[in-house]
Amino acid sequence: MFGLEVPHNVREALELDRRKGNHRWAEAIHKGMQGLQDYQTFSFLNPGEAAPASYQFAPLRMIFTVKQDLRCKARLVIGSHVIDSSEHLGYSSVDKMTSARLLNLIAKAQGLECLAGDVGNSYLYAMTNEKIFTKCGLEFGPEMVNWIAIVQKGLYGLKFSGNQRHSYFAKTISQIKYSPS
Repeated sequence: MFGLEVPHNVREALELDRRKGNHRWAEAIHKGMQGLQDYQTFSFLNPGEAAPASYQFAPLRMIFTVKQDLRCKARLVIGSHVIDSSEHLGYSSVDKMTSARLLNLIAKAQGLECLAGDVGNSYLYAMTNEKIFTKCGLEFGPEMVNWIAIVQKGLYGLKFSGNQRHSYFAKTISQIKYSPS
């Protein structure tokens, strides 16, 4: 991608760094995992401790890509395809770019100032309401491989993360006296 080799998993990423004599992918993994740690996305069980019986297992996978400015990016996603989430609402509406452009045009015609922002790691603000656990891989560090982690926050790949993020965002916007239009 953009002339850079893209790994398929964490081991391959670290091996690629070793072969190339750099730390591009290791740094991308660290940055991706730092956000998850900062937002306390997981709670970790003690080594040897089993997940509660009422929790479902979902595997993790690190997805690698290269951005147009040649920065390497690593994002941890969870495989919700193996869990039963039928009791949870997964729908979350998304604004279309056409709608945003039209609203911007209307605002400019009315002499209004437009402000925009990007909420980094937006899924990680909302708590999950589904009981899921996973096993830590090499991306958590060699000392944590095979530890059991309870998923506490929304992760990319979970069917209900978008809905949970939307609910959290709507509540937050309402608390600061904004209203949807």
